Amino acid sequence: RPFLFLTILAVHPKHQRKGVGAALLRWGIDRADALGIECFIEATPEGRRSYERVGFRAVQERVFDMRPFG
Repeated sequence: RPFLFLTILAVHPKHQRKGVGAALLRWGIDRADALGIECFIEATPEGRRSYERVGFRAVQERVFDMRPFG
C-alpha cells in the first residue's frame, strides 16, 4: 500500500527550539493527510521526543551500530 516516508530531520543547533523542525514535520504530515495515506519516520534517540509530541509512536526499534564506519 502507498505511504509517505519522512526521512530523518535535522536542524542546525543555532536554529533549534524555534519551531523549524516542527514546521517541516507538520508539512510532511499534512501532505500525507492530503494524499490520504499513512506516513512513517525514522528517528534517532535524540529526535524521538519531537516525533512523539506530534503523535508518532514507536512500532519497531532497531539499533544500528555505526562504530565500524567511524
